[in-house]
Amino acid sequence: MNNQTDKRRGPADALIGFFAELKRRRVLHAGGAYIAGAWLGAEILQFLFAEFHAPDWTYRLLAIVLVVGFPISVILAWAVQVREDGTWALDPEHGDYKTILATVALGFAVTAGLAWLIIPERTPDPPFEPSPDSIAVIPFDAPARGFYGELVRGLGQSGEIRVIELTEHPGAADPVEVGEHLRARFLVRSRVDGERANIALLDVADDRIIQEKTHALDSAFHLTNDLLVALEYEPLSREAFMGTSDVSAYEAWLAAESAADFEEIIARNPDYARAHVGLAQALIGNYGLALDERARSAVDIALALDAESADAMSLFGLGLEIRQLRIQAFERAIELDPGHHLSFYRYAMEMRGAGELRVAEQLIRQALLFAPQDRRYREVLDEIVSEQD
Repeated sequence: MNNQTDKRRGPADALIGFFAELKRRRVLHAGGAYIAGAWLGAEILQFLFAEFHAPDWTYRLLAIVLVVGFPISVILAWAVQVREDGTWALDPEHGDYKTILATVALGFAVTAGLAWLIIPERTPDPPFEPSPDSIAVIPFDAPARGFYGELVRGLGQSGEIRVIELTEHPGAADPVEVGEHLRARFLVRSRVDGERANIALLDVADDRIIQEKTHALDSAFHLTNDLLVALEYEPLSREAFMGTSDVSAYEAWLAAESAADFEEIIARNPDYARAHVGLAQALIGNYGLALDERARSAVDIALALDAESADAMSLFGLGLEIRQLRIQAFERAIELDPGHHLSFYRYAMEMRGAGELRVAEQLIRQALLFAPQDRRYREVLDEIVSEQD
């Protein structure tokens, strides 16, 4: 009878003894501490991933590392005894260095294997040979930022040269290295001194200065034509440079920011196509992909006034209901201005919506060629790449 009672109590006693051993070895304590630490670490890392726009696979990799780490921490807690004085040693009955090394190695192997399955193969950016008509313009110093904008728009207005626009000055970096990084054939750098600036036009491929002159910072018109002539392109007429014969309307357009500003210009000069384009763009925002009635009306007027406007044609495409027609409009805008990065962006979003992710990736990379510091384009590129995983 006593033997039967002992047999019935055996499994229960073993289970109680097992939990007592877990408590003595602080395995449960270690497991709870790991879960709390992993949760806090995951919250912090997720915040950092979001701030730095980390691709989606980083979240999955984080989850794998934390999950695989839990059994490792439990096994190590079982194999290692923590003494009352805080020191530790291996339990000779339940663990040795080989056990620990094997456990850690297995954990790394499992993590690496799962990571290999979820991390996409990172293909390098496609090679790019700078075309003879690509030019990067380094931003001017703070007092002449408005002049910089005039120059960039003026060069782009020629329709023959592809302009790479920057939003940040590269500092003291070597100009040739900057040009190579931007994949530009030519580069314009400046050194501002009061109301004048020393302007150098460099051939990045040959590492030589084509032209270096001092220009007044009162208007970018003469500098634009000087650079175009040095590169053997046709100079612009003043009206083509400004988009109007009304100098005051052009100056107001340069300073305009809000829809109300552009409407005021239109009230004074209703035939100024760029003002109508500016109004439409202000209404939808920099990266808007749909036109409201006011914006649609402004775009229609702009195209009627200037059918060769890449800005107007690209915006016109946003108002079309059929995807293929929208694509044709974006392609026409790119034909009119091969460096029109907003058209590449809008075209990429169309291809993304159609599920053509590889084409969308190529198009957004083209947008980045002409606006390499645009954060929105980089975010979209990361999203499209992660969607292909």
